[in-house]
This record gives sequence, structure tokens and C-alpha cells, in this order.
Amino acid sequence: MPDPQPLVLVGGRSRRFGRDKLREPFRGSMGGTWLVDQSILALRAVFGPRVWTVGQSDAEASLRGDRHLADRWPGAGPLGGILTALQESADDVFVLSGDLPGITDDHVRLIAAAAQRYPRHDVVIGRSAGPEPCIGIYRRSAIAVLTDRIQRGDLSLLGAVDALRTAHVDLPPEAVINANRPEDWPPAVGSRRSTTTARKTLMAAKPPRRAKPATTPRRAAPAKVPATYLKFIDRFPELGKAHEAIADAVNRAGPLDAKTLALIKIGICVGAGLESALRSHVRRAMQHGATIPEIEQAILLGMNTVGFPRTTAAWSWARVQFERGE
Repeated sequence: MPDPQPLVLVGGRSRRFGRDKLREPFRGSMGGTWLVDQSILALRAVFGPRVWTVGQSDAEASLRGDRHLADRWPGAGPLGGILTALQESADDVFVLSGDLPGITDDHVRLIAAAAQRYPRHDVVIGRSAGPEPCIGIYRRSAIAVLTDRIQRGDLSLLGAVDALRTAHVDLPPEAVINANRPEDWPPAVGSRRSTTTARKTLMAAKPPRRAKPATTPRRAAPAKVPATYLKFIDRFPELGKAHEAIADAVNRAGPLDAKTLALIKIGICVGAGLESALRSHVRRAMQHGATIPEIEQAILLGMNTVGFPRTTAAWSWARVQFERGE
């Protein structure tokens, strides 16, 4: 299997950072002097001096790589940049965003090794607290789906990943830090302290879960996982893995998309009177494109089955989630 084409995404306007973050002075573990150098040099260390950049950004930042591609899909965000590279290259693409101060060549090798084990997957991406769609490999088999989503105006990269056969590779938290604001990384985050963690993960890497199918866009914000759930799986990791495996198997058992699955789960929570679970599935439904009226209807369907008090209680729980907007 040939090596993928290494790619760094250099688009974006750095609104939250207040200035062009890719040019931010940064002496990371890979030896660069700008923030964008960390991703470029991590890829070069593995694949050699053939790193492409794509995206509308500062010209000097774009030229830090070995070749800059004109974005064929301007305004389409990371999805457009990845598709541009896939259409330009004869090979698969290994993508990193340009604002990863903690990424190293060890993390790149970890994902590349996993991709060898999953040759039939369209996408092999990193995962820490959640999936990291801008850290990983996109195969040419993903071109049709990515093109279709852009043409339909659905620019959610997470949504595209969910619609493809995807493998996940566990990464340490420092590897996936995004420098969206100046305070998002301390000077030490680019040090080799993350390298040992990555090597241990590489030695003990386990087969990833397949992502849930979806035909509707996710919201840009990553999904939040309840603290109680995180504590539970940390205390009982094997039970956590078994729980997630069952959930994934059920989600893949039929043709329903992610939004419909979340709406059905909301209805189940109404009947069972599960407040925390209901709010969790409301959040997931919104992340998969469900509107507030759609969620409210899913709740109201319980009126003649479980009764007025339980239905109105569930509606009030959902309103709490609506107001949080996450």
C-alpha cells in the first residue's frame, strides 16, 4: 500500500485567536518556529519533504509546506480542502490541521500503522475525548461522499466522517489540542512529553469502533460526555467498552440515520422517565441536525401513551438543553 499524500489545512480566519495563528511564533517539539510548522514537520518526519498545504491563508504560512494547492472548493472549510487534495493526488491523503501545537511524528505513525490494519475503511482518524476529523487519513474511496455533501451544501466534516466507514485511533489529549486562542497551549505542550504516551498507545493500539452512519450535519462543537459516565468507564473500562460496542452494533443494525436514532432514543427516555439520558439524546439529536420542533414532536408523541405528566416533565427537561444550546 503506497504512502498517503501528507496535507496540512491552512485555511480559516483565526477570529478567536485575534491574529493569524498559523504564523504565531512557536518552538515546538518538531523544531519549527511558527505554529503551522509543527504539523508540517510532523508529516515530513514520516513521509519526507512532500507536504502539501491547502486553504486560503497568509501566503507565507502556505509556503511553509512543499507545495501549496489552490482550493477547488473555497468556502467549504476543511471538507473542501481535503477533497481538493484527494482530487489532486493519485493517493490517499493524510491530513493535519495547521493549529496542532502538540502533534508529533509519533502520532502520525500511530495513525498510519492503524490504517495498514484497516485497509477497507474510507477514513482512519484520531480520537481523544471525541473524534478528530482533521487528524488522519482519508482514502480515495471517500471522494464520492465528500463531493456529494459539498454539492448539497452540507459542509460538516464530522457528518461526512459519520457517513463513511471510519476507524478511530486513540490519541493522548495533548496531541489534539487546537490553538483557537493564545491561551490554548502552554509552551510545554509541544515538548516530547507526549511522545512517550504516543509510543505506549502504538504498542497497545486496539481495533477502533466503526462510526455511526449519518446523513445530516453535526454542529461544529464537539459532543460533551457526561462527567458521571466518564468516571464510570474510567473505573470499569471493560464495561464501558462493552456498552459502546453494543450501542454501535445496534446503530448499525438497520438503515436509520443518526438523527432519527437520536429522536427515537428521546421517545424511549420519555417513556422511561430518564431525565439525564433524555437531555443527552436531545443534545445528540441537535448535533445531527434535528430542529427544536422535531425534538418537541418526538416528546409529544408520548402524550397518549405515557400520559400528560410524564410528557410535560420530559418537555421541561428538553427545554433545559435547548437553552444551553449545546
